[in-house]
Amino acid sequence: MENDYIIIIDESLLVFIEHSIKKEIPDNYQYTLSSRISDRLANDIENLLGLSVKGYKNKITPGRIRHIYKRHGENGLADKSMGNLRDIAKIGYIVENYSKIASGNDMSGEYKNKDGSPSKTVVLQGCLDNEFYYVVEAVPDSARKTLYVTTAYINKNDTIAEAGDAISLNPDVPNGLQTNVPSNIIIPRDNKNAI
Repeated sequence: MENDYIIIIDESLLVFIEHSIKKEIPDNYQYTLSSRISDRLANDIENLLGLSVKGYKNKITPGRIRHIYKRHGENGLADKSMGNLRDIAKIGYIVENYSKIASGNDMSGEYKNKDGSPSKTVVLQGCLDNEFYYVVEAVPDSARKTLYVTTAYINKNDTIAEAGDAISLNPDVPNGLQTNVPSNIIIPRDNKNAI
């Protein structure tokens, strides 16, 4: 008999999160969310950033987990939206099932392009339990062919707003990413994969 439910929480990622927060995992270790990103995500990123990322992997590091927890965990400096570690473990689900994607105007200094310049970013949005879940990804043009989650948070409001053709993140959201204002957005016409 097939399961009639969708697995949203990645239990292996949850263990990685718990050990990362306790600094029990070396900082150079990377958790693989996806060994090959979906064609949908690759196409959306190419449309937004003009960079082909077909065949890229998707990863997150212990340092990025600690960043998310420090900014948005139970004692978060920005908010407490990720106070439940199980919410952080939903990152992979959001990456695979996002309903909106926007390009970020900020650059990731941590993840570099092959020419040494900071990589561009994208913001993925999904809706779970009447809340909007955001995952920000660095998209470096490099030989590693890997996207990296840089942060994630939850907000009760849809902060990827449309105003005619101009799209932007709501600057009133206390997520520490106010400079991450998307210049483009894609909302899939075929919303069967949207959450």
